[in-house]
Amino acid sequence: MLLPSTNNENVALVKSLLKSNFIQRTLTTLILGSFSIFVLLQGYPYAHIYMGVFLVGAIVEWICLLWPIQRSWLKRSTWLIIGILFIACSGVGLGILSYENSTIFVGVLLLVWSTDIGAYLFGRWLKGPKLAPSISPNKTWSGAIGGIITCLCLMTLFFQFYNFSSVQTLSTLLRYALLISVISEIGDLFESWVKRKLNVKDSGSIIPGHGGILDRLDSLLAIGLGYFCIKVFW
Repeated sequence: MLLPSTNNENVALVKSLLKSNFIQRTLTTLILGSFSIFVLLQGYPYAHIYMGVFLVGAIVEWICLLWPIQRSWLKRSTWLIIGILFIACSGVGLGILSYENSTIFVGVLLLVWSTDIGAYLFGRWLKGPKLAPSISPNKTWSGAIGGIITCLCLMTLFFQFYNFSSVQTLSTLLRYALLISVISEIGDLFESWVKRKLNVKDSGSIIPGHGGILDRLDSLLAIGLGYFCIKVFW
C-alpha cells in the first residue's frame, strides 16, 4: 500500500509535467518522429534530401544565433566556422551511416531519442544532484543514468525482435547502445555549454516544445561527428 506522501509526490509530478511543455514535446515527437522514420527508411536519395533540409536549417539557425552577438569580428568568425564545420562533418557522418544501412540508422536515431526521453522523465521524477550545474542547471545525474537505462532497455527489445546477423551477442549490442547513449548526452551537454556561452536559452523556436533545430539535433550531431571520425581516421 502506497503511503499518502508517495501519492502526493506522484500527483505533484503529474501536475508539474502538465504545467511544463511535456505534452507539447510528446505530440511533436510523435508526429515529427513518425514522419522522420518513414522518410529515413526509404534510404537514398529521399533520406539524404530530408536530412539535408535539417542540416541547412541548422546552419542557418547557427548563423542567426551569432548575428546579434556583440563580439569582435574575429571571435564571431571563429565561432561561425567551427559551428559550420561541426554541422557539416556530422552531416557527412550521418549521411554515410544512412547510406550504408538505413534501418541501422533509424535504430540509432531511436536509441538517441530514448536517451533523451528517459533523461527528461527520470530527471523530473527523481531529481537529485545536478550533473553539470555550471553548464546546464536542469540536468541531473538521475536523468543521465535514467537516459542510459532507457536506451539499454530499448536495445534489449531490438535484440528480441530483430535479427542481427553480424552481431550475435546481446552484450555486444548493449556496449554499442551504451556508447551511443553516452555520446548523445555529451552532445546535449555540449550544446548547452555553447548556448550558455552565447547567453541564449534555445537555439530557435521552429519546433514546438523543443526549441530550434539545433536543440533537437544536438545529440544526433554528436553521433554523426563520431561516425565521421571513425570513417576518416580509423
